Amino acid sequence: MIAPANTMADVSPALRQIGRRNLEALGYQVRIGANVDRRHFHTAGTLEERLADLRTALLDPEVLAVMPVFGGYNCNQLLPHLDYDLIRRSNKVFIGYSDVTALLLAVGKLAGVPAIHGPSFASLCDPNLFDYTRDGLAAVLSGNEVRYRSPHSTADDAWYMKEGHGPRDMRPFDGWKVYRPGTAEGPIAGGNLETLCALAGTPYFPDLDGHLLFVEDTSGTSPGAFHRGLTQLGQMGVLERIRGLVIGKSPSGTRLDDPACLHAILDDVLRAAPPYPVLHDVSCSHVDPMMSIALFREASLDTSGPMLIVNRGAPAVTEI
Repeated sequence: MIAPANTMADVSPALRQIGRRNLEALGYQVRIGANVDRRHFHTAGTLEERLADLRTALLDPEVLAVMPVFGGYNCNQLLPHLDYDLIRRSNKVFIGYSDVTALLLAVGKLAGVPAIHGPSFASLCDPNLFDYTRDGLAAVLSGNEVRYRSPHSTADDAWYMKEGHGPRDMRPFDGWKVYRPGTAEGPIAGGNLETLCALAGTPYFPDLDGHLLFVEDTSGTSPGAFHRGLTQLGQMGVLERIRGLVIGKSPSGTRLDDPACLHAILDDVLRAAPPYPVLHDVSCSHVDPMMSIALFREASLDTSGPMLIVNRGAPAVTEI
């Protein structure tokens, strides 16, 4: 566990034990970086301290995967200072989401190592962790093809603020929504929209030509910011060159949770794009449960089910 952006000091010992037990139940041992509890103003320690934990993990032959505690705003600060040759040789799996999108896309593009957009350690500290989240992560880490369909319930409550950390405020969920029907195949990439746009013009922005693109908004409360981000991708030519678009679910009751609002944005930003399939309210966002997506690996999208297949073509198959 490393803290490339926000400090782990805000995660209680009790929650850390829950996260450790959840990972041990999947057959993994947990090691904690030496500097994860540091504070340096708004980041988890200095740049040098955060890089040191990552380098320690890369050099440890017993480490399989590098998982951030959670995101923040400053993962991109690390990118110019990473040893991509070392990352390539170490062949560790990188896992995370939100601001960690920057790190995942950089190591996937420049080092070619496995990167998984999925739960962070803080996500796994939930004592009421969804089976959907746990099973998807285990399947992708095992290298399986994973066939995801919509869960039947969701939750977006601040469980970590509750006495006893639960129970979750469960909501019935009527499934992923189709904006534009169809099927598509190709490598899949994406993550947090704000973080993705922050990489524009840098060496770390991914080549998305011919890809399935997925994006999600952190809070769902600002349609203007989401509209701005998609507009930027459109002006960069990205939305004209992808093969399909997947949009993560926004928290219930937020402005982007309103299909009329989201569709108005899509009507605008996709007016010049090819008629590829578009699916929204998908379980790849800050709303639980959360799928795990193997980045830059083959995937397929079918809105008729609807179904998203990630790590397509792997010999073993897991249905979620």
